[in-house]
Amino acid sequence: MPGKVSSLIGKAFWIATAVSISVSGALAQSNDQNNWYSLEKGGIISVVRNYVDFNSTRQAGAWPTLGGGQKYVPVKIEGSGGCYKVFTEPKTNANGDTRIWYKKEADPVSGYKSLNDDINGTLFSSARIWVEGTSYPNNLFLAISAYSTTYNAMDFTWSIQNMNTTWTTPAQCDDGASPFLKYINGVFTVIRGG
Repeated sequence: MPGKVSSLIGKAFWIATAVSISVSGALAQSNDQNNWYSLEKGGIISVVRNYVDFNSTRQAGAWPTLGGGQKYVPVKIEGSGGCYKVFTEPKTNANGDTRIWYKKEADPVSGYKSLNDDINGTLFSSARIWVEGTSYPNNLFLAISAYSTTYNAMDFTWSIQNMNTTWTTPAQCDDGASPFLKYINGVFTVIRGG
């Protein structure tokens, strides 16, 4: 099964209604969220950029929150995977602050662990992730969140990039500097966090 990345889509994104931005993926559901888009490994779409406004209401209802009350965007990476770069950038709120978290699909929301908070002297986040050999209940879930409840009204963009569809090893995915998470057959190895 090719790797697939999914995320909720709400009114705050570029397109105001639920859509499927994918090569061959379809809308799906999980126990953690509804309204998804998919990015297929090996597809022609290499970067998907999303605009998020935590101060608005998403189509699926209220934004989910982590244990500390921070609003977040849930993202699911499933299948045989590959190399992905996930990152956030300012939209209109240049003073925003984000964090990237990770967990297994079957874990509760309280199971999220921090992968990256700040990158390159900014308050925004970035990480590379190698995913291999996953399926339920071990699909990889990410949370792209506000750093704290202070930022629960911010807007920002988050993006996911399929780095290179020909790479076959984690070493090819690791640039030696970026926060890097390997998730192979249900086992997490954080090479670099931040």
